[in-house]
Amino acid sequence: INRSPFSYLQNPDSERRRYSSNTDKEMMVLKMVADNGQEIGMFSWFAIHPVSMKNEGYLPGKGPYVAAFAASNLGDVSPNTKGPHCINTGEPCENMGSYCPIGGAKMCIATGPGEDMFQSTQIIGRQIYLKAKDIYMKASKEIDGPISSAHQWVDMSNITVQLNSTHTGKTCKAALGYSFAAGTIDGPGMFNFTQGTVEGHPFWDAVRDALLVQPSDESVECQKPKPILLPTGELTKPYPWHPDIIDVQMVTIGSAAIVALPGEFTTMAGRRVREAVKKEFEIQGKAGMDIILSGLCNIYTHYIVTYEEYQVQRYEGASTIFGPHTLSAYIQLFQGLAKAIATGTTQDLPNLPEPPCLNITNLNLLPLIFDAKPLGWKYGDVLQDVRPTYKAEFEIQGKAGMDIILSGLCNIYTHYIVTYEEYQVQRYEGASTIFGPHTLSAYIQLFQGLAKAIATGTTQDLPNLPEPPCLNITNLNLLPLIFDAKPLGWKYGDVLQDVRPTYKAGEAAEVHFIGANPRNSAKNMTTFTFLTVEKYHNVSKSWQVLQDDASWDTRFIWRKGMRGQSTSIIEWLIPKTTESGKYRMQYFGHSKEFLSSVQAFNGTSSTFEVSN
Repeated sequence: INRSPFSYLQNPDSERRRYSSNTDKEMMVLKMVADNGQEIGMFSWFAIHPVSMKNEGYLPGKGPYVAAFAASNLGDVSPNTKGPHCINTGEPCENMGSYCPIGGAKMCIATGPGEDMFQSTQIIGRQIYLKAKDIYMKASKEIDGPISSAHQWVDMSNITVQLNSTHTGKTCKAALGYSFAAGTIDGPGMFNFTQGTVEGHPFWDAVRDALLVQPSDESVECQKPKPILLPTGELTKPYPWHPDIIDVQMVTIGSAAIVALPGEFTTMAGRRVREAVKKEFEIQGKAGMDIILSGLCNIYTHYIVTYEEYQVQRYEGASTIFGPHTLSAYIQLFQGLAKAIATGTTQDLPNLPEPPCLNITNLNLLPLIFDAKPLGWKYGDVLQDVRPTYKAEFEIQGKAGMDIILSGLCNIYTHYIVTYEEYQVQRYEGASTIFGPHTLSAYIQLFQGLAKAIATGTTQDLPNLPEPPCLNITNLNLLPLIFDAKPLGWKYGDVLQDVRPTYKAGEAAEVHFIGANPRNSAKNMTTFTFLTVEKYHNVSKSWQVLQDDASWDTRFIWRKGMRGQSTSIIEWLIPKTTESGKYRMQYFGHSKEFLSSVQAFNGTSSTFEVSN
């Protein structure tokens, strides 16, 4: 569904009437076959946000065949086909702002088509898979011709756009609007922000100005009607918050042109790009080109909406960072790439220098340090002079008239040092004198010794202990230490809760094991699986792996307990097509107990019967 239908309706009626839907239903499939006829992979492009499921889980792909389901112009397309509603009341959300009378935007959530995120992901994924497979099986147009490409670095914050024969427009320094903070019906934002906001708020403007920077008059005027919440193009510390130098790219393989979209283009924005590029190829004598929109390529520049959609400032418009003419600028640039490829002049494309590579590992999150001094003083002026004791030692050694300067906080830090008398009342400074009540006397004795050695030229005779070890703080790992533990009398992999003796196809089998932290298995993940579902074969009298953790029907859930103990749960959603027979589930892990090395282990459920 279109998650911003109010924005889509702002596009010209004549343009909308050319299409049967407010989402792009076009799917492109590129089938790859080796010279020997072996099918080796496919790429499919379709416009949909992959947000049916949360992002905490991972499903590793395994096998020699590559099937890529890539994004297209997905900017305003949601897989949550039941649509938005107020989850606290069940009522429809307000259309323009996607908020609820009670609870605001946080309560306006889109769900479906399934009953939970697993079912929804499976339904949407299967529909896309089946359509892609259908196109794949019917593929008949062979791509024949040279491979060409065009690539260009441009300053997206400063592009003049030819809107028509008499008017031009200009892109802006990057900025995010108020509705960006409102989020979407797929995932709402925070506080009291709502979509469709076209005026700022004094409170949030004041917070922005105090914590970040006030946007320039130029940016405010350029970005209208967007009220600027985050002027990211004017924020450069510690690094630029948004890129301004970005790349546009196009690759052609015979009659197929892949347009690398550097962001999330909405339905109508993508259609305009596709139409403009196809027309440019026709003008240059390359009719019949298939235009493939490949979204989220290269540098990410957030969302790109049409000029009309931008005016109502829903989430996608507020996230169009380079202003209302962003789409027109990209269309102009992609037309230039198409022309360069068609005419063989890609080498003549103007190019800005490639932007610097920002090494995020060098980012310093420590606060900036600034010094200050009292009015009329200089750095280094003496606040409290030395006690006579230090001078006395030099005088004893024949070095009268020495000026003694106390330089505090030098070398190894040993907290505070107070007098014996001050130590007795144990205020903060006394409590922080770590070596006891005679610390000051000890230091005086030591400094007297140093003074004597300097005065008599015998510093080489000073007694010395070995230098302490150098502790390399850059190697400090701030991740919590992981130590596993198990109940007394149990082993890792022992079954806590076993499977039932029998199941019917379509039910879910579940087994709980004494577990260990999955992070221990990280070094083995290239060939490792946390689980297997195995079927017993009567002929070979052996267990054969049917599924593992890369299978959609299996789930591995780790639950952390107390004092290092944990439980690992394996679930198998038994497909309705499963053959009757004997099955079991195995769990594989690695444990690391205190002062012990990593140890591999496994556990096995009891055998259970599956029947149809």
